[in-house]
Amino acid sequence: MRAASARKGVLHGDKLGLDVDKYATEPQEEIQILVQSEDMAPFTRKEEKFFQANAFLQPKKSKQKISPSHVRYERDGKGRLVTSALFFFPRKTASGEPTIAADEKSVEFNCNMDGSSLRVIFEPRKMVDQTGPAL
Repeated sequence: MRAASARKGVLHGDKLGLDVDKYATEPQEEIQILVQSEDMAPFTRKEEKFFQANAFLQPKKSKQKISPSHVRYERDGKGRLVTSALFFFPRKTASGEPTIAADEKSVEFNCNMDGSSLRVIFEPRKMVDQTGPAL
């Protein structure tokens, strides 16, 4: 997803001079979940802070709800329409432990949106790239 986003930015002139491969493979301090759809109306009606307060990750094993540290909207070229919402979650707890254990089998992403909800289940063991686990 990061490689596609970077490539799109280069092609549209938003990120000139960006090294796409480096950007896509550099380690991330936070877990990122991108929500993108034809209809982004729920995100247009509410600010990022609303979704920060109404979304969470929940590993199946620990059942601990992990709140996003922040949410960032990406907008169209005119800066008006929300084209995607990027949710950032901490990789480690305050004590330095991983928020999602290495042996975790599934992690659920929940986002409540005024009367409806978005729910997606990720299987970290199946999420790998050229360098290993990609969660």
